[in-house]
Amino acid sequence: MQRLDSNQSEFQISTFEIDDLFKALENYIDSGNTFHYFNSDEIKEICQRKNIFRLFELMHIDLYDNELEYILNCQIEPIRTQSDFEIFQVIASYIYSDSYLQYTDEEGDKYRYLFKNGIVKIIKPKLIWDEDYTNSLDSVISTLKRTIKE
Repeated sequence: MQRLDSNQSEFQISTFEIDDLFKALENYIDSGNTFHYFNSDEIKEICQRKNIFRLFELMHIDLYDNELEYILNCQIEPIRTQSDFEIFQVIASYIYSDSYLQYTDEEGDKYRYLFKNGIVKIIKPKLIWDEDYTNSLDSVISTLKRTIKE
């Protein structure tokens, strides 16, 4: 199971767009689409009640409300990220651009759901070796070795 790194995530939804978010989910279901791990009838009921907290609770994510936005609070328990990704694809337009949720999988690998301009993508970190640092470190070691010999 993957775990949400809630202390390393920045996630916000405008309270002013919640009605549109729920309408998008309802339209998705009404078009004959389903979610792998979520009951469509339960999602529709949540949409009709406009209960954003319950929607995210299904994805094991706790939100809090600061009157202008719903903001990530913490993770409740391990999650099924593939099913969450399906919901995020439908509601990405209503999540602040540059929001992200960072996860760690069973092997300790990290990745993020990045929300940008109405699209959600899964991105993985890249390890980049700084050659200048490596070269300067080699230079320092060589200098130290010469100094020791002298």
